[in-house]
Amino acid sequence: MRKHVLILRLNVLDVIARCSKVRASLLSELDDIPIACQAYRLRELERVAAQAEGMGNLLLAARIIEQAAREVGHIFE
Repeated sequence: MRKHVLILRLNVLDVIARCSKVRASLLSELDDIPIACQAYRLRELERVAAQAEGMGNLLLAARIIEQAAREVGHIFE
């Protein structure tokens, strides 16, 4: 019985180590994806909101501003 418990513990530790490596790899890839960066998304939302406002589409501009507020975690009121 103790042998099985030891083998199970080693297998669990091996799985945890592999998961940690995969997680680190995926997190490092986020740096290569601009839209994964909040600052990038906010800049793009600002650009599009200004463009919508310039075209006279104030409803769209308001929706984009609302989305930007959600992006930073605040509820748009």
